[in-house]
Amino acid sequence: MAILDSLRKLRRWDEEALHFVDLCCGSAMTATFLALSAPKSTVTAVDIRPPQHLPHFHEAGIANVRYLCEDMTRPGFLEVMEKALLDVALPAIALSVVATQIYNRFPQLVLGKGGRASDWAHVVAITTRGPEERYERWAHGLAQLLPEVPVLWTSNSLEAAHWDSQQQVEVLWLLAQLRVPKTGFAAEHVQRCQENAARISEELQPADLSRLAWSLARLQKLPAATAQALAAQALPQVEAFEPADLARLAAALCRFLLGLDMSESVLQSRINELRERPILPMLVIDSMLPGQRLVFNSPNKELQVLVEEEQDIGVIGMVRSRFGTSPARHGVSATLKQVNFNQWELKALRHFKVLGPAEHDGDITRAKVEWVNDETSEEDVKLAETLVPLVDEWTATLMEMGKERYDGQLADILKDLGDMPEAKAPGQLAIWVAALVNPIPALGVAYEIRPAVLSASSVRERLEVAIEGIRGSIDHISGKRKLF
Repeated sequence: MAILDSLRKLRRWDEEALHFVDLCCGSAMTATFLALSAPKSTVTAVDIRPPQHLPHFHEAGIANVRYLCEDMTRPGFLEVMEKALLDVALPAIALSVVATQIYNRFPQLVLGKGGRASDWAHVVAITTRGPEERYERWAHGLAQLLPEVPVLWTSNSLEAAHWDSQQQVEVLWLLAQLRVPKTGFAAEHVQRCQENAARISEELQPADLSRLAWSLARLQKLPAATAQALAAQALPQVEAFEPADLARLAAALCRFLLGLDMSESVLQSRINELRERPILPMLVIDSMLPGQRLVFNSPNKELQVLVEEEQDIGVIGMVRSRFGTSPARHGVSATLKQVNFNQWELKALRHFKVLGPAEHDGDITRAKVEWVNDETSEEDVKLAETLVPLVDEWTATLMEMGKERYDGQLADILKDLGDMPEAKAPGQLAIWVAALVNPIPALGVAYEIRPAVLSASSVRERLEVAIEGIRGSIDHISGKRKLF
């Protein structure tokens, strides 16, 4: 709680959307406090304890806590943590990443995982002694470990992995002194680093800032002799710095040591990955196609949580095989809104494929998806052109035989689906045709082809499913060949 109190002095988070990562959350008291005091933020609580040992956040009306059941000392944890940070896609406390690295590289820091409390008390204890003696103790303890367990830094600081123990300790010490500079994406991250540096630089002692200048020189790959000369000269220079210069110096450390000085292209690729492979909460209800609208009744409380999250959700149906039924691997994103107390409306938007296994966040299932972007050929376009007259024939036959289940049903279907795509967008046209013959609510004049259209491995296969489906429906409506 003392750390949180210090954080709030640096930056108030009441009205901000941030991402807090509570490592080794235990009974999640800290996570609960953060979730309540920062309602617009997301809190990821990480621990090895089973979820049933934690508070039931959703039942308590606390919807902004995610629990990650993970062993921080196992191989691969860093990759899991990186994924969790990217999934939330909010500015995260930078030292959450650094702490993850340190815990993973130094299992002795997690008591009971390879070290005893007495072995490390002299290293991490906060005493009344001065900063110089605290630093020497810290450096001595960590230097014993560093030769055995190299520190792996971000891509901007790979040189640090080859430094000697003392150089790496300098970096770790400065990270501890800097605490938690807030990071942001794209053009905002440099400005935010400087804003936070202006605050924290006021609390750094000249000796800390002289180490900062020395470490920064090493990170900029200056020759060792130059860095040593800078170390000897840094203290009097730093003491003479104006506040603005101190802020620039601290901001430079934020960017270099914490790996925030990413090129615009790297940042943009990260953002693009989040856009192209988002994490969506999943609703298993029925196969839907882009443009379709489904109104349904359900007392499910999790639906209210999804509405409050104000993000698109994933909608998938069930598929049958000789092994039974299972959730489909293809679906659509959709908007979800509440019509009245227990009535909800889904509006399907975009075709996706589910990547990897789903994750359970309380009673809500989430999964990473990848948008399906069609690769078309001239042959696909030519095949799609054969669908256009079939659509005209189908609509004319439907109206002639009076197969609407209520007056104006076809008009309502076309209103939801919008204009028919042109043949030069063959994949979209195939999906539109499938949604036409398998509408919501159903007409009952065609075989169900929506799952096959969604899971088709190519545009040609999708077109073939749509053509066969609409031709079979025309024959069924006209009475030429009944389907059922």
